[in-house]
Amino acid sequence: MFDDLDITLPPHDLDALADYFDRSLLEADPGPTLIDGAADTIRRLAQRYRLGIISDSGLSTGRTLREVIRRDGLLECFTCQTFSDELGVSKPHAHAFRSTLDRLGVSPAEAVHLGDLIRSDIAGAKLVGMQAVRFAANYNDPDRSVEPDAVVRSYAEFERWLERQAQHADQPRR
Repeated sequence: MFDDLDITLPPHDLDALADYFDRSLLEADPGPTLIDGAADTIRRLAQRYRLGIISDSGLSTGRTLREVIRRDGLLECFTCQTFSDELGVSKPHAHAFRSTLDRLGVSPAEAVHLGDLIRSDIAGAKLVGMQAVRFAANYNDPDRSVEPDAVVRSYAEFERWLERQAQHADQPRR
């Protein structure tokens, strides 16, 4: 945001702003809330797959975002969490995706990234050879510069898409 506005803050001021933003997320009532169906779907998927988070943390820190996920009872569902403030790069940088894949112990061809932004989520995942599914439930990104493998509007729809992909992979090739 500051880059777009051509504003440079001294590191101390930026840290103070980030701390304020983190506290506001943690102290808000009700605070960040999950999208309908997210918790149940994530719990089911975690029983079948190794799940990871790749998040551009913006002003909030990975530490705070983990706390929000913990409050929702979902942190244990994720094998790893990659946050840009801790990694030092944001999506679509390939390192954000590759480091997560390495920690999950999977190749790009074995992984699917679910994200809402074309420029960072879809482009970044495709750059490293992952399948990429655009999540259009809360934000329908108008950018069409990179074609996702699918577009879903709910976590349940994403779960059904994954099931179809697994069925296709199990079918003998002719």
